[in-house]
Amino acid sequence: MNALSQRERILAAIRHEEPDRVPVSPRVGYFLLEYYGGDGWEHMLKAAEEFDFDPIILIGPQLPNYLYWPPERYPDIPGVKIRSEFRTLPDGTTLVGREITTPAGRLTDKSKLSTGSRFLLKAAGDVQRLEHMVKGPEDLDKVRYLLPDPSGRKFDDIKEIAGKVGERGLVEVGIYCALDHKAGALYSPNKMMEDYYLNRNFIVELLRMFHEYTMAETEDYLESGAEAIHGSWYWASLSVGWSPRIYRDLFIPLIREHVKLVHDYGAIYHLYDDGKCMPILNDLKDAGIDIIDTLPPPPMGDVNLAEAKEQIGDEVCLKGHIDLYHVIRKGTPDLIRNAVRDAIRVAGPGGGFLLGTSDSIRAAPLDNVRCYFRAGREFGRYPIN
Repeated sequence: MNALSQRERILAAIRHEEPDRVPVSPRVGYFLLEYYGGDGWEHMLKAAEEFDFDPIILIGPQLPNYLYWPPERYPDIPGVKIRSEFRTLPDGTTLVGREITTPAGRLTDKSKLSTGSRFLLKAAGDVQRLEHMVKGPEDLDKVRYLLPDPSGRKFDDIKEIAGKVGERGLVEVGIYCALDHKAGALYSPNKMMEDYYLNRNFIVELLRMFHEYTMAETEDYLESGAEAIHGSWYWASLSVGWSPRIYRDLFIPLIREHVKLVHDYGAIYHLYDDGKCMPILNDLKDAGIDIIDTLPPPPMGDVNLAEAKEQIGDEVCLKGHIDLYHVIRKGTPDLIRNAVRDAIRVAGPGGGFLLGTSDSIRAAPLDNVRCYFRAGREFGRYPIN
């Protein structure tokens, strides 16, 4: 077979076809920041050329999120008054207290920001919620005023970036689910697990409110030309503490609706959950997802890649799996080569596999990173032994 472009290679694997080689498509955002000093799509293409891999380029959510990360200004919320107090501590963290007055009533919250005055969304651990904004059902109508209206917006960057990337990769637009950085930023997921039994209707209404907002946001991305949607569900992960039964009850119906919307536009649905997932793989398959990511093995996760391939690999493209900490960061070259070889031999035959990592590569020796990419090319050639 003639060599394919990176885009052709990725799409062939998603369609469960055997391309010329298994696409090597790890998460590398943090690595790009460390190595190049930036993590934009241009940096991703530069890295793909230097390390010879197949980039899936993620464009982050296009709408501001005032709920998760307290900004200094709120330009898009008419009729809402917000008083914020910022106090930087000696360790560089920042305490933020907010008092928000909406037409439906008053809200308050308190947060600790680990990156000081860098008002960016970088990672779930960057915000410690000291006081959640939502105290109970009485606050739901107030929160609605803090959601920028997503309807009818055009995001020209989506097509522009996809055009510049061309055949050098696949561009997808990221969106957080109803829980990630949305409902879970306003009301503790641990409290939600308790209230699932004590006040289930409240939790369902809270999730439904943000799910409808997510659906409207997603539709605008699709109308703007997105050909793949990266749906983040990691706060809903079993690793957070949700039971498989609650997951099936609360989240699978929302995932199914989200997938249907994306498929109605002929786009690809890429579900991201970097935790344990073996008990719910068949539920996700039945919901219609196209890609599941990151499938971490023990001890970081629970995924047996051979069993996952057998359970859902006929319909769902598997992505990820290589342990970024114990293998890429702390491992030897032999350990890295063996882990990559074994993953490809298990999941590569028949297509439907994108070699990736359990999370974004970071703080790893450069020689180990290069070894990972070399092993992906060495063992990924079809036909796979």
